[in-house]
Amino acid sequence: ENLAGPREIPDHPLVEQTIADALTEAMDIDGLEALVARLAAGEIRVVARDLTEPSPLAAEVLDARPYAFLDDAPLEERRARAVTMRRGLDPESAADIGRLDASAIDRVREEAWPGAAGVDEVYDALVVLGCATAAEAIAGRLADPADPADLAAAARRLADGEHPGWSAHLDALAAAGRATRLRAHGGAVLWCAAERLALVEAALGGGHAEPPLALPEELRAAPARDVALIELVRARLGCLGPVTAASLAADLGITPIDVEVALVGLESEGSVLRGKFTPGTPSLEWCERRLLARIHRYTLGRLRREIEPATRAEFARFLFEWQRVRPDDRREGDEALAAVVAELEGFAAPAAAWETEILPARIVGFTPDMLDRLCLAGRVSWARPAPPVRETPGRSFGPIRSTPIALFSRPGRRHAPLWLAPAAGDAQRSAKPEAGDGSGPGSAGASPASLSASLSFGAGRILACLEARGASFFDDILDETGARAPDAAAAIGELIAHGLVSADGFAGLRAFTGTSARRLRAVAEAGRWSCVPRRTADAAAVDGGVEAVARTLLRRYGVAFKPLLARESFTVPWRDLLRELRRLEARGEIRGGRFVAGVTGEQFALPEAVETLRRIRRAPVDGALVTVSAADPLNLTGIVCLGERIPASASTRIAFRDGVPVATQTGTRKIDLLEPLAPEQEWAARHALLRKRMPALPARAV
Repeated sequence: ENLAGPREIPDHPLVEQTIADALTEAMDIDGLEALVARLAAGEIRVVARDLTEPSPLAAEVLDARPYAFLDDAPLEERRARAVTMRRGLDPESAADIGRLDASAIDRVREEAWPGAAGVDEVYDALVVLGCATAAEAIAGRLADPADPADLAAAARRLADGEHPGWSAHLDALAAAGRATRLRAHGGAVLWCAAERLALVEAALGGGHAEPPLALPEELRAAPARDVALIELVRARLGCLGPVTAASLAADLGITPIDVEVALVGLESEGSVLRGKFTPGTPSLEWCERRLLARIHRYTLGRLRREIEPATRAEFARFLFEWQRVRPDDRREGDEALAAVVAELEGFAAPAAAWETEILPARIVGFTPDMLDRLCLAGRVSWARPAPPVRETPGRSFGPIRSTPIALFSRPGRRHAPLWLAPAAGDAQRSAKPEAGDGSGPGSAGASPASLSASLSFGAGRILACLEARGASFFDDILDETGARAPDAAAAIGELIAHGLVSADGFAGLRAFTGTSARRLRAVAEAGRWSCVPRRTADAAAVDGGVEAVARTLLRRYGVAFKPLLARESFTVPWRDLLRELRRLEARGEIRGGRFVAGVTGEQFALPEAVETLRRIRRAPVDGALVTVSAADPLNLTGIVCLGERIPASASTRIAFRDGVPVATQTGTRKIDLLEPLAPEQEWAARHALLRKRMPALPARAV
């Protein structure tokens, strides 16, 4: 076994001789040291190449026995199992590799197919797919035109006035000018998103769009036909699983030769593999490397056979343990607080909830000065992610307790603009209400440009001062603007509420969310005040911004899938996150599969999260109560967890019993039961919500 931590080597001649033999006879430790030294000195150049299969030397490393200690996972869970090695195998062994489990292939096809339940999700699905055939559009899923049973049934329902699959959503997209039906010269009828239309037309050699779309100039440019065809085939393969060139050609209405040329180009990149994968299929098939690796894991590894999807209640129990909010599992100290902020960074919660609910639920003995120390040391910063939607021009006001505020750790600060509203000049984004409910992926409020026009005169002067001078102390702001201290403090509160400024210390925000008795002193002691950076159009593409968001979400939840992110406020589209998660899976850093039952679309998880989920599923329920604020990121009730959705209000608390919400507290005393409970269970839930020490249950009369 691979033990963690330092190992003490016994001082014994036999042990010393064994180690010497292993290092000098079984291995060449002196040669290894010389090689590493030459690498460090730059005498040996390292060249990385992405190949369709590992070299013989790499294959030996990947296929090493357990004593090679490539990682800490059991043999059946090792990332090396995801790699298919054909070079050097005899024909019989190579043929055996292609005999995959048909159920594993069907499962991966279902997971890879973009699930869509609304108009925007169908549009994203069209972008990911490149285009959708008429059969896929009616069925709303992967369909085989050669087997018309499901297609005919869907067509009958459509004729009867029903709207199966994506039909109604596609009609709505076409009416809005966001999608169209393209009739290719080869006879195929394909649904295309507006931003993919030029590429599809170039790949298919033209076509007739019904209805025609008036595209902006940047969407009219199309690459050469061979490049466009490669990109279109790449998009299709990413959602289809093993497929023949003839089937792809039939879907797109082009010749198999054109498709095979594109497939060979993708194969040379190392992104697709060819073989006979589906049992009973005599023709040569092609499959994306990432999907094929997943099919092999499902077929050969015990991991996918052992792990069944967790129920929603089990997933809620997993999240409580993952974020360590159980009363007996909370962390302690400033370093633990910094780790919690790194897990929760970017999440928008009501300002008053951070210090009263969210952080105390994770840190034993939390006090506001702990957060102040981290902020003033530069390890934590805060900002309002999205400006308010509608404001009265010229009206001065400060932040309130329900104003959404996000925290950021020092390592994640360079990518903080991805969690903030776009800068002036960026594309218009959909508005969300100000409630502390947070907002969905990619949402934001009004643009900073429109908000600047609604600022009061004093707030505008201070904003101009900070933009010109940079970070400034409160006294410096007073000297520069000539404003009186009370007026300047009120103007800063207005700028905070608009999401335009922040301070070094959290006390600067606390001064406006609490009482006004010590507001001036708190504003002055908050450190420097500065403008909040905003997202630029290409922020996601610079310095691994999308990867940083994906890793943050995985740290926060352990598992990532689209419905889980309903309360997140990041500005990265899900399709970009999905592409990054697939890339991390291809690296072997995370796992893809079906981890939570009842959730559509692809799911990804950290390896340690998979092991924790497995342990949670095996452990018996103990009836333990866990209470969290409705503003907490763990309030996924009605989104992923069981029950109806509960608004994310700082004044509402939720009690969970074995992962199921059983009661809520609104205000100071009002308790509502969500599930019928025994008297002793109701007594415990009420006192847990009211945060009282559990008294003895009154004796019941006989």
